[in-house]
Amino acid sequence: MKIARSLAEVPADFGPCALTIGNFDGVHRGHRQILKRTVTLAKERGWKSAALTFNPHPTRIVAPDRTPRLLTTPERRAELMAEEGIEQVLILPFTHEVAELAPEEFVEQVIVNKI
Repeated sequence: MKIARSLAEVPADFGPCALTIGNFDGVHRGHRQILKRTVTLAKERGWKSAALTFNPHPTRIVAPDRTPRLLTTPERRAELMAEEGIEQVLILPFTHEVAELAPEEFVEQVIVNKI
């Protein structure tokens, strides 16, 4: 499993990939279904399977008073994702700058240009 801990660490061969995005804390049954579907789509297309998760949890930046207690570390999340067949994980630092991106900017700057 490849793990990138910032956009700067994303290797040039990260894509093309089937990508799922989420916090995935705990990697519960619902998460596992999403991850399995991502792996299936990747295999059908001859791509890699990938997940993008965040550290810290986004609420720590946008609503610190509502930050949930986390169940797993980002590294453990990546391990659990690998158990479902995910080949690569981007643990994106969630910063004020990331929080301020419009959805279209996030897609363009992170997904299209980096992944």
